[in-house]
Amino acid sequence: MILKWVRAPLARCGLQDLHRRPEGPCAPPAPLAETGRLLTNGDGTPAYPLSGVEVLQRALNRCYSAGLTVDGAFGDRTEAALRRAQTLAGVTVDGEYGPATRTFMKWPMYSDATGKVTCQRHGDIRRDL
Repeated sequence: MILKWVRAPLARCGLQDLHRRPEGPCAPPAPLAETGRLLTNGDGTPAYPLSGVEVLQRALNRCYSAGLTVDGAFGDRTEAALRRAQTLAGVTVDGEYGPATRTFMKWPMYSDATGKVTCQRHGDIRRDL
């Protein structure tokens, strides 16, 4: 089964624009090792949204039924949804988005085999696409 990251900058990570690389705007935001920091409560605001927070919010909505407003602002509701995802993923529950959370939480993925978007752990995604 071939999995692809869901990517659509204009359609806000819908199914309209798919590609095979995990570096697109709908790929999991890169934490610590890649950027030197975490995503945490207080990052981004509705006036100055962060795209990494938007991608995280979309994944929490799609894979964990979080019901968040995708606004790029990491507030209390995003933190609570992330804590729930961390609990379900079996990682340290701290409400901060870092490397372990990225690896073990689920992300929306498109499957050529089924033609559907399913949720997969980042650590399970094939890198040879």
